[in-house]
Amino acid sequence: IGVIITKVEKTSKTGQKYAFAQISDQFGVFEVALFSEVYTKGRDLLVPGTAVIVNVNLRVDGENYRLVTQSIAPLDQAMQTLTKALRITVDETLSARHIETILSEAGEGSTSVVLNVQLINSPFVEIFLPSLYNVTPEIRSKLLAIPGVLGIQDS
Repeated sequence: IGVIITKVEKTSKTGQKYAFAQISDQFGVFEVALFSEVYTKGRDLLVPGTAVIVNVNLRVDGENYRLVTQSIAPLDQAMQTLTKALRITVDETLSARHIETILSEAGEGSTSVVLNVQLINSPFVEIFLPSLYNVTPEIRSKLLAIPGVLGIQDS
């Protein structure tokens, strides 16, 4: 998971297009190779500033190594696919109307939502919401900004 910094497109001796992309993540910058078929499918994502998730194989040649991309997808799309359940921890001050408004904006999707309400004299109460939602990173950020929301976890 990272953000595209640069892309260098090349053409092989056989005329096939491929590219090298630099990606930045929380640990630093790394380079990945995208060969013909993967490059063709993911070319539009290789724009500086685009958040992506890449699946790579490590190829070792002596002391050199190369990360060869097997697949690449926009991070927001991948998060929607990967997140099957969202656990939102809230305190007693939460206005449920705020969560209802944001989740209705999210629309129908594939993510279930559980509210963990932390009460003063009790450990917590779990409330399983009946619908499935389209929880994008934007929706997640809006939920986190609601007063009374203490945290969000994928489960």
